Parts: sequence; C-alpha cells; structure tokens
Amino acid sequence: MDSFTCYASLCDPPMEQVTIPYKDYEMDGWFILPKNVTYPCPVVLMIPGATGFKEEFILQAQNMVDRGMAVLLMDGPGQGTTLYFNKGYLEVNIENAYMKMVDLLEKDERFSTIGVIGGSTGGYYVPRLAAVDRRVEACVLNSGSYYPEEICDFAPIYHHKFAVLCGVSDEEMKELWPKMTLEGLAENIECPLLVVHSDTDPIFSLKGVQRLYDEARSKDKEIKVYPGMWHCSAGIESEAFRYMSDWIIDRLKK
Repeated sequence: MDSFTCYASLCDPPMEQVTIPYKDYEMDGWFILPKNVTYPCPVVLMIPGATGFKEEFILQAQNMVDRGMAVLLMDGPGQGTTLYFNKGYLEVNIENAYMKMVDLLEKDERFSTIGVIGGSTGGYYVPRLAAVDRRVEACVLNSGSYYPEEICDFAPIYHHKFAVLCGVSDEEMKELWPKMTLEGLAENIECPLLVVHSDTDPIFSLKGVQRLYDEARSKDKEIKVYPGMWHCSAGIESEAFRYMSDWIIDRLKK
C-alpha cells in the first residue's frame, strides 16, 4: 500500500484515495481521473474478485481512463484493505454496500452517467447492484457467475476461503452458499448488459452466465465468448478489456 500510494501520487492527475463509511467500518478505494476531460464525465465503478484487491486492476482501469471515463476502484466487503485492515466482511446482500459507493458518485458533480464492471466473483457482485439500483446505466461482467459456490468444484479450498472472507466458520459457510445466487435478481436487470466469458473457463461456468444473460430484461444486452481462454479472459486480456472499455463508453457517453 505504501508503494502504490507513492505511485498514485505520481500519476497525472494524481489518484485520489477514497474512504466510504459502511456499517461499523470503512471501504477503501481510489479515484482514477482522465486527463484533459470536460466535466462532468462518465464514471465506472470497478470491483475485483473474491480474493482480489483494487490495486491489481489498475492497468485494466486505465483502458477506461484513456477513453475519457473516470474510474472508482473499490475494495468492497470481503476484499483487500477493506477486509484485512478494516475488518469489513463479505455479506450476502453485498449490493447494499455498493449502493453506498453509487451514492458517492451521484453526489460528486464531476461525474455524469454511472457504469459498473466486475471481474470473477466481482462479476457476480455487480449484477446484484444493477438489479436493485436504477442509477447504474451500464453493467459489465468479466468471467462472472450466477452462483459462486461453483468455484468449489474447481478447488474445494475455496469453501474455507469464502468462510474467511465472510468472517464465519466453515460450517456456517454451508448455510450462506445457497443464499449467494442471482435467482430472483437477474430478471430485474434492465440496464445495458455485457457478459464476457470463455467456454473453457475452469472456475465459473459459461452455463451460469448464460442463465444470467437469458433472465436479464435488458433490451441492450450482449454475451461475448472468447473460445479457449482461461478465467477473466486470461490469454486475451488486452483485446477483451479494450472491447469492454469501448462497449461501456458507448453506453455512458451522452
């Protein structure tokens, strides 16, 4: 964090550190702002995966910043410094925390339209937000999931890892898994929706996100499949993130 903070201060313009109060702790983030842009500009809320952290997404966020969008990179509950420093644990209804982030963006006069993007388990979290918050005007999933318990089929150790993220015992985690689903939520998504996935993703199935795509009521929706790639478009990252960035700015720039 010390090294990244130094890096952030050297950016042009410098990144802005963000803390958002939630329950009895704070969620940590970074604002990355485009250079030579006319405000108000579009802004994208970017969420990492289950064991991810906001700083690792900086190069992917830069694709959006280069296109004139601001990015709010956040560690939500159960992620990065929000978890490890602030004791903010993952919760079933995580969209409640993300709505606080949208509150911040809505009140900031520098920003206009709001989009959201999530990778891996973040691609399960962000459609939960899009399903309940009409302020989100575009939603992108990169290798997301309909029911994240499927990650345990890839590596059973993730049962324990998610228990740690949730601050519960392994036994208590068994009761939480069935509640972590987009069932009853996906059908409420109406904003433009982009689902990016691979038919050979070993962690989250194409079948799951296909169900999400089919149930979403968005009139503007697309599922982009990169054959033969790994999780989170690994193997074709540059092309995939350029595609996602072009897609979302087309929906947010008005």
